[in-house]
Amino acid sequence: MPMSRPFVALLLPTVLVIAVAVPAHADKWVGHAFSASGDAPKIVLRGRTLLGDDGAAYFAGRYRCIGACLARRGSATIAWWNDADDFGHQAVEITLPDGSTCTSNAIFDSAFDELPPAVGTEVQVGYECDDPEGYDVLDTGTVDVTRRR
Repeated sequence: MPMSRPFVALLLPTVLVIAVAVPAHADKWVGHAFSASGDAPKIVLRGRTLLGDDGAAYFAGRYRCIGACLARRGSATIAWWNDADDFGHQAVEITLPDGSTCTSNAIFDSAFDELPPAVGTEVQVGYECDDPEGYDVLDTGTVDVTRRR
């Protein structure tokens, strides 16, 4: 019997670490950025979306770019909300490792049916990337992304 107690003590922390390390229900947005330079890299945003007390949905996660990109990775935040006049709004900020930021602020013709936007929702918006000081525009274009599971 004394041999089984150390085994249980070692097994329990291992099981807890495995259970904590697996993210549950991460949100994923996938699409392409169509740069003014002619490049069209694949964009992947993965993170969590929470519904705020104000009724808006807030996404926080990681940005990944595959192809000709300013940076391969970064952090991303998105806010979605509907206003009283039945317009949907979106504000995106992607921060790159060198401190550059890519932003997009959009107003849509109609309100979102639900917040956070449902799986299958497609969003097409313009964007601008600026240097860390905010003086120079590094890139502009449009992004077309769809929410996936």
